[in-house]
Order: sequence, then structure tokens, then C-alpha cells
Amino acid sequence: MTVAIVDSGSNLVYLERSNQAGIGTIDAALGKAKAANGIKTPTKAIEDMILHNNQSNLLAVPGAFPVEGGVPLVADGQVIGAIGVSGGMPADDGAIANTGAKAL
Repeated sequence: MTVAIVDSGSNLVYLERSNQAGIGTIDAALGKAKAANGIKTPTKAIEDMILHNNQSNLLAVPGAFPVEGGVPLVADGQVIGAIGVSGGMPADDGAIANTGAKAL
């Protein structure tokens, strides 16, 4: 797994990749974190809008990452950044990101 955390400006503040995680998981985790921070909601919402609401136009939005695994970090009701996780199945990435977000 790879975990990326960005601040409210989508600047990378933390990255950790396990030895077994593919090198491509770095860009995916960072992309998920930036997307969740930008839309202020989990990336699963983008995925659901495309799959279930026929909003394929979202695929053309720069920075959109329509795969589960990106979750905003909220403190005192404000989004202060986001966490992105990649390396597993999307549902697993999402579960880990949600757990991480709650722990922070």
C-alpha cells in the first residue's frame, strides 16, 4: 500500500509506500488525495456519479480521480487536507483511507 497526505492546498506533506507496493501506487495515492481535497468529499462520490448517475462528463474534469481511496481530512468542520490510499482493491483503499482520516 501507499498512503499520501496533502494539506488544504493539495501540497504533499506525507508519503509512505510499502516495499511490496508498485511504483504506480504513488501517483494514484497522491491523485486520490488531491481530488478528495479539491472536491471536499471522498473520491468514491465521483466514482458513484459516473457509474450510477451517468455523469461520464466528469472523466474530463482535470484532477478528478474517480476511484475509491481518497478521503478529506476534517477538523472543526473544515477540510484541512486529504488522505489518498492505493495498492489494494478500491474498496480496501477506501476502508484504509477512512480509517486513517478518522485516526487523524
